[in-house]
Amino acid sequence: PTPTLRKGISQQLSYLGVMLICGISTHPHPLLDERGFYTLDGNHRLFLMPYKGSTQRDPVIQGKRVPHRHVMWQFSYRLTEEEEMNVWRKSEGCVLLREVQRRCEGWHDPVGDILKCTEPHTVWGTGLMDRLPYPMHRKGFKSNIILIGDAVHPMTPFKGQGANQALADGTSLPTYLLKSKRH
Repeated sequence: PTPTLRKGISQQLSYLGVMLICGISTHPHPLLDERGFYTLDGNHRLFLMPYKGSTQRDPVIQGKRVPHRHVMWQFSYRLTEEEEMNVWRKSEGCVLLREVQRRCEGWHDPVGDILKCTEPHTVWGTGLMDRLPYPMHRKGFKSNIILIGDAVHPMTPFKGQGANQALADGTSLPTYLLKSKRH
C-alpha cells in the first residue's frame, strides 16, 4: 500500500540516458586499501570503493597479511536509447562484464585486473532513472510532517546528493518553522 503522504505523487520513472553496470571484485590494490577512487576517459566513468573487508581484518598466514577484500565498482556511460538500455538491463552478468572490459581496454592499472577478478554473478546493469519532484507547496494542504533531502527530492544515486540536499533544506527549515502558526 502507498503511504498517505505519497498518494498523488507521480511514481512514474523516466530514463536519464545513463547506463550503469556494477560488480564486485576481489583484486587487492593499494589504491583500494581503505578508500575508493574514480577514473574516466571523457565518455565513461568508473567508480570504485571498498565493499567488504579491510587491512585490519586481513587474515595473517605464516606471519604475512593476506589481502581478502571485496571492492564494488560502478561503470557509467551515456546511452540515450531507452530500448537499448532495457536490452542491457536484462543481460546476464558475463555479457555485461565483457562489455565493461571491452570499453575499458587499454585503461591504466589496476582497472584491467579489477575487472578480471570480478565474478560474473556479481555483475548487474540498469539505467539511471528519476521521477518528478514532490510538489512543495500545495494550496490548502496542512501537515505536521516535514520532509527534507531525498525523502522529498528525487535524487540520482551519486555522491551523497540526498544527504547534501538535506543539509541545504535544513537551512530553510527555521524560516518555515517560524512562519508556522503551531509553535
